[in-house]
Amino acid sequence: MTLAVVEELFPQLQPREVVAIEEGWDSLVLDVDGEWIVRIPRRDPVRETIEMEARLLPELARAVPLPVPRFEHVAEDFRAVAYRKL
Repeated sequence: MTLAVVEELFPQLQPREVVAIEEGWDSLVLDVDGEWIVRIPRRDPVRETIEMEARLLPELARAVPLPVPRFEHVAEDFRAVAYRKL
């Protein structure tokens, strides 16, 4: 099931293996091929939060000496985001 979801949202990732690593209250978090993290919000307000993250994370990355996720793939209306595993 999760493989099909990732294929639908981000066909460019060409996923082979998808493992659910977190089924939290806000998002389903998937490890895709050990290289990507895909976050799928469970509720509409979480989409808004992820949209805010997309704006703030680049600023944070410039301000701190630590790795910060960079949303490289964003599904329409922030239905999901994908970033390289840190």
